[in-house]
Amino acid sequence: MHLIPTQPHSVHTVHRILRAIGTLFSVQAVTMTGGVVFQIILSRMHGAEVAGLFTKASATALLLAVIIDFGYEVTIPRSAQDGKISLPTMLREAQSIKNTLWALICLVMLLCLLAFTVLGAEMAARATLLCTALYVVWILPRSYTMTYSAALRGRLYVQPIAIIENAVTAASYLAATVLLFCDFAVVTLIAAVIMVLTLAEIVKAVLLRYSLAQRLVIESSTSFHLPLTSFGADWSFLWNILALQRIMKTLASGNITLVLMQILATAEARLGIYALGMFSTDAAVGYYIAALRFLTVLRVLPGAVLTTLLPVFSERKIKHYRSGLSKGLAIALAFGIVVGIVVYLSAESLITVVYGATFKAAIPVMRVLAWLFAAHLLTNILEAYLLAHHRETLVNAGLLVALGGSALLNLLFTPLYGEVSAAWCTLAGQMMMAGTYTVVAFAVRRGSLHGHSSHT
Repeated sequence: MHLIPTQPHSVHTVHRILRAIGTLFSVQAVTMTGGVVFQIILSRMHGAEVAGLFTKASATALLLAVIIDFGYEVTIPRSAQDGKISLPTMLREAQSIKNTLWALICLVMLLCLLAFTVLGAEMAARATLLCTALYVVWILPRSYTMTYSAALRGRLYVQPIAIIENAVTAASYLAATVLLFCDFAVVTLIAAVIMVLTLAEIVKAVLLRYSLAQRLVIESSTSFHLPLTSFGADWSFLWNILALQRIMKTLASGNITLVLMQILATAEARLGIYALGMFSTDAAVGYYIAALRFLTVLRVLPGAVLTTLLPVFSERKIKHYRSGLSKGLAIALAFGIVVGIVVYLSAESLITVVYGATFKAAIPVMRVLAWLFAAHLLTNILEAYLLAHHRETLVNAGLLVALGGSALLNLLFTPLYGEVSAAWCTLAGQMMMAGTYTVVAFAVRRGSLHGHSSHT
């Protein structure tokens, strides 16, 4: 059996896939560019402390959004292709679960706010929790956006995603940037920005839902009733009970592996922010994120490597790439070191020019994080190899090693040495992950590790 069918339409299918990858990449580029530019302007105008407060709230919200998604970002596209369950039914089930998880998080957040108020927590802690609670509002429309976007991706109908995401995201960041020039108090400013981003997600969800409904009508000549126009059905008591049952069933089955992988990856990437938020000041978070932003932009390339190599490293073709794995890792390491040297040497110029002289504390942080690029390249190549072999459990093992090791180091050193220590801990965690992936990937290649595969 061939990976790519030999029928005449196969070339057209490949072209569709390549166009889909390129289109989705443009969405990532616009979102990342908008976020980076906004953060830079926020930092320059309001300082490291305000930037740190906003970063802590957004990082926590993103982790909660991944938890609420519950793996449906991958499950929905698969269901859209295999046809085992109707897409509207899958979307209804997915959004009911997301709504239930969101309601539970809101309840926890409300209890935390009450506890902080009663116990008289410090003003900084209450400001952080309040901003995070406001960001939780953003999560609900974001979950609808992710649901409909996943369904469209499953149909390889990605042009509406790109048009809607790019246009609305650009407009929302422009509006948020305008707010930075208003004379608001810090919490009021952050709340206004979050409300703009929330409104943008609502617009995205409505437009994506409309595009998906139109696509399904075209495919089947049947009208479809999708969740966004029927909040009552999604929030009904019966569906909430069924959603809780589905959540418990997933947690008790092997399907939790995918959910856990997404949560661990999100937590690991932002552990430095969480550690500094707990053990240091908002300003320290601001300096750390200022340096990390440059590496975030560079990380687009390792992400593209993962997307490209995943099908190449499929089990049916892997015998042709066994020698190539070692060579690819060596080339990636050499390239990553070269990029690391360039970033290290240009750290002072980049920080001073982009953020200003007040952010000099971010320079040593950036010199440490410069070497993250090489680690990201290695881990993405090895992760693609393991995922192609259906070794999600081993990927989670690597993430757990990195998360656990980095958390322990942060616990020991970040309270003493601040943002520079957090940078070293982040780098150490990535190196632990790369080392773990290297050992298990070569063990898989030799056949020393046997696991479940859908192809066996």
